[in-house]
Amino acid sequence: MITITIFKEDGIVKGFKAQGHAEYAEAGEDIVCASVSVLYINTINSLIRLTTDFADIESADDDQNVKVYIENPSKEAEVLLQSFELGVNSVAEEYGDFLKVVYQN
Repeated sequence: MITITIFKEDGIVKGFKAQGHAEYAEAGEDIVCASVSVLYINTINSLIRLTTDFADIESADDDQNVKVYIENPSKEAEVLLQSFELGVNSVAEEYGDFLKVVYQN
């Protein structure tokens, strides 16, 4: 199962952490893993290219664990992080046995 932790303080999304594998299907055919990967890769690329925020980004070599955190996100960064939150919650609604979203202050 993939666990997404959304870091949210006072209603402001400051980042996220993605951990694990969905195990929905075999590697290369797992649409849940692919969906989550596209969401976090696009969010990271967008934060880097479309904002001036400094994001603390950590990634494990196996690409199973990714963490992104911005202490004081700009409005632009917050919108991108909210979009990630919306996307993973949408995937979790459909594939909740393989993906869970939790919140942390």
